[in-house]
Amino acid sequence: MATTNIRVVGSNFTTFNYNNMPLLWLDSVKISGQAVVGGQQGGGYETVTPLGSPYVQEVVTGRILGPGRITCTVREAWNAPAWQQLTGLAGTNDLAAVFAAMATTGNISCTMIIKPPGSTTWRGQVYNNCTVVGINDGETIDIGTLSINRDIEILYTNKVPFTGSGPAVY
Repeated sequence: MATTNIRVVGSNFTTFNYNNMPLLWLDSVKISGQAVVGGQQGGGYETVTPLGSPYVQEVVTGRILGPGRITCTVREAWNAPAWQQLTGLAGTNDLAAVFAAMATTGNISCTMIIKPPGSTTWRGQVYNNCTVVGINDGETIDIGTLSINRDIEILYTNKVPFTGSGPAVY
């Protein structure tokens, strides 16, 4: 591969793990991030305009972040629903069972690892206190569909960046 300055996502240059385990048949991960909580305008801020002033005089910001959201799209295998490959969720058939299983699992983290080609220095994010809050357990059966994608919704409380080392990736 030619050296590039642009981050290449596929070909194992970016990976995602749930509780230190890669998700089999993972198609995509969407990480929505965290928004600031509070404020009358709803975005974690308020503007202050005193009576008689034609302009805003101050912007007050919050200091608390709400949960972040991770959406994993996983292709379903023959032998079990897609979400059952996540640690502690084997044998769960609906969201109530997922919640019950999560209550006994303990703290789970997810990790996104970015591996630049030819480099032994990796970087990424660790998403802490991950909780599965949604599974796609509906069905759409269509004659032209060859596989089934399932979305798994995960909330996290905070994220921490990291850098580390590993074998050179080519």
